[in-house]
Amino acid sequence: MKRIFAVFVSMLLLSLLCACGGDNSSAQETPSEPEEPTVEPVIDIFQIANKNESEVASVLGDPVLSENGNFTLNSGEKISSISNTYAGGEEITFLQDKAARITIYPPDGSLVENGAALIGLTKEQARTGSYDNLGDWRWNDNTEFYSIDAFNNGDGTISYIYVITDEIYK
Repeated sequence: MKRIFAVFVSMLLLSLLCACGGDNSSAQETPSEPEEPTVEPVIDIFQIANKNESEVASVLGDPVLSENGNFTLNSGEKISSISNTYAGGEEITFLQDKAARITIYPPDGSLVENGAALIGLTKEQARTGSYDNLGDWRWNDNTEFYSIDAFNNGDGTISYIYVITDEIYK
């Protein structure tokens, strides 16, 4: 009788161990599809592109450096320019009293393919991007700007983003 009882207890313990340590896949959650990474804009390009100096200053603050110069339009016409650098490192060239050529330096490690999102373009606009053989990304379709380029450091991260608002300023 003691032997039967010992076998019974041993089998009970063995079955409990198997239930606890075995593959209990019915209790595990099914992995879901990974979400598209959310990239927070470092600047909203729509708040500064094609704006005058005072409108840009209301967004970025007063420039820390300002230089007057000249710029030659595609037509060959020479016009005056003002190039301002702001505290966040943004460099903006004002042509015909509007922010026409804009350089943005996103945080180190920002991925080149995220360049459009970093400056506030919509997901639909960001999807129009393409890359060249150097790994630079360009968005020039389905946006209101002539061109937007995110230049690759060589490791897939952004060196800087360059926006030209209109073809006459290329």
